[in-house]
Amino acid sequence: MVTQEQVAREAGTSTAVVSYVINNGPRNVSAATRERALAAVAKLGYRPNAVARSLRSASTRVIGLIAADITNPYCGQLAMDVEDAALRRGRTLLFGNAKHDDARQARHLRTFIEQRVEGIIFIGSANTDDAFLPETTAVLRGDVVPPVVVLDRPGHPVGATTIQVDNHGGAHAATGHLLGRSAQVEPHHQPRGTHAVDAQVGQMREQHSECFRIRTPEP
Repeated sequence: MVTQEQVAREAGTSTAVVSYVINNGPRNVSAATRERALAAVAKLGYRPNAVARSLRSASTRVIGLIAADITNPYCGQLAMDVEDAALRRGRTLLFGNAKHDDARQARHLRTFIEQRVEGIIFIGSANTDDAFLPETTAVLRGDVVPPVVVLDRPGHPVGATTIQVDNHGGAHAATGHLLGRSAQVEPHHQPRGTHAVDAQVGQMREQHSECFRIRTPEP
């Protein structure tokens, strides 16, 4: 394995200068010296030691993601979106598939913590109550746990940050949109025998109105 010392000898400079070039600081390096160092890196095929770098900087630039079930299209799509966002910010994603199993999820969690990830994201994790996930909750209550975000689930008893979808509001908006579209259909465009459909639309309107009344009570 090529070392920084070998790169420094090839470039005719010190290992400290090579480190400054590779890490973009903390000190400035002249353009000529930087060019020699980068040429030596390319010639020798030097690759920085990510483990050593993380120990020095206390930052691994890695995020752990645990999905309840990767075969679920929702989890799969969301995982890809999270990975894209992480890559745009110079982060790498470690992935774990919990399969709705507490012990398996806790094992992934412990591994991510041991790998010193910067944060952990749960996607569609199983019920986060103590009674359902005792092993996962025990790990999250440990002394050295990175920031945790839970997507699309209620708040975790250990205080993880949660991001939830407003399913009630979304259903209300979707129903209102469909009812608005149905009102735009002209009578002569409707097929024969649509009285059953009309009845269903009427029922949807009543439910929609009742839902809205409960959702937004009078002051």
